[in-house]
Parts: sequence; C-alpha cells; structure tokens
Amino acid sequence: MRVIHSRIGVATVLLALVAAACAGTSEETKAFCDSFVAAEAMFSADEPDPVAIENLLADIESGAPEDVAGDVATIMTAARTVLQTGDFSAMDSDEFKAADFAVDEYMTDECGYPTLTVTAQDPTNGSADHHEFADVPDTLPNGATTIQFVNGGGEAHELAVLRVNDGETMNITEILALPEEEAMTKASFVGGTFAMPGDENNTGAAFVDLTLGQYAFVCFVPVGATPETIPALESGEFAGGPPHFTEGMVAEFTVTG
Repeated sequence: MRVIHSRIGVATVLLALVAAACAGTSEETKAFCDSFVAAEAMFSADEPDPVAIENLLADIESGAPEDVAGDVATIMTAARTVLQTGDFSAMDSDEFKAADFAVDEYMTDECGYPTLTVTAQDPTNGSADHHEFADVPDTLPNGATTIQFVNGGGEAHELAVLRVNDGETMNITEILALPEEEAMTKASFVGGTFAMPGDENNTGAAFVDLTLGQYAFVCFVPVGATPETIPALESGEFAGGPPHFTEGMVAEFTVTG
C-alpha cells in the first residue's frame, strides 16, 4: 500500500494545518475548520492541487489571531516546503514541533465536530492477544468528524482512513490482499494519524469529512515498529514484520445519513 513515510509526513502536516485553521474566534473557527477538513482531503488525494491548497494556507495565515500568529507562520512555512519539494524534513525541527503543539492545544475544543475515540491495542504489552482497533462502531453518521486515536499498545500504530470507492463490490479485506497499485483503484486514502506507545506522544487526531459509504481504519505499520525504529521506517531501511492489518488491525464501518 501507500509508502508509509509519506503518510507519516502528510498526517503531521494535516493535523498541524487543522490546528492552525481552528485558532480564532467562534465565528472564524467554523470557516477555518471546514476549509481544513477540505484541505485534508486535498492533501490525501493521489494528485493534490497545490494552487487550491496554497489559497487555503493564505486564508489561514491572514486570519491567524495575534497570540498564535508566530506558530501559525511556522506551520505554514513547513507546509509550503512540503508542497514545493515533497521533503517532509521541515517537520522534524524543534521549532515546528513546538508550534504544532502550541496551536494544537489552542484549538483542541474549538472545531465542535462529533468525536470518535479509537484505541490501538496489541500483544506486545498484553493489551490484547492480537493487533486491533478497539471501540469502533459498526456505523457512523456522515459529516465532519474528529477521530481521537489513542495508542494503548506497545508498538507504533497508524490509523489510516480508507473509503471503498463507490460501486466497488470487493470488501476491504479483499482489497487489502491486492497489489498496491490495483488496491488503490478500489479504495481511497481520506485521512489518518499516528500515535506512539508509552506515556508521551501516545495520541493523534484526524479530522475527516465522512461521506456515505463503506470505510475501514487500517494500520500499515509493520510488526516490531517502535519509536526507536521510526526514522528507519520513514527512510525505508526498517522492514520489520508484516503490516499490522495482516495481524487483525483493520476495522470496517459504514457511514450513514
């Protein structure tokens, strides 16, 4: 499936952008939050539209409140670097991480979207007898949704949101068994986040516009991945074991009206 280090970078940019978008007054918040749910979809597309995304970045920057304007500017600079070069290393700096944290704290309760909390569990620390997503309902309502992802396991985990394409008759299990290129003609990556094990950095968030259809949360991280192996995982030097979804870490659900 999709290269994992690219998804790590995209998920980090998306979360930072949504956080930056939500930093404002109540009236500004809805417009910013909604535009960055749209931006998440743009970044997640196979061929993102850089012009449309740049227009959203400009709107965020011009409307940033004074107390987080510097943090927003830092995030915008990193986002533009990713757009222009495809190089995600701009997000590795301490400055970016501090700005991301500051703006994320500012907006945590501001978007007002319904929230779903999903927990990753695995046998590494005994939280489960196999890799799994816990607390995923069979159905969810359509519309913009905040997904809070908690890593209760002992390995690094991803929550990738896949939507089965309209008219497709194969289910997600069958699709995941296909070669990557063929699989991505039958399902689309619409958002996601990562979370590390332990007491720090063990939560992530995704802001996704759920439209009617069949979905799944999927973890593509290989068995054996830990915080220490993430740099090697991002560079492609860490092979590890099979992806977590082959060990049971896939959860299907339906989005209804």
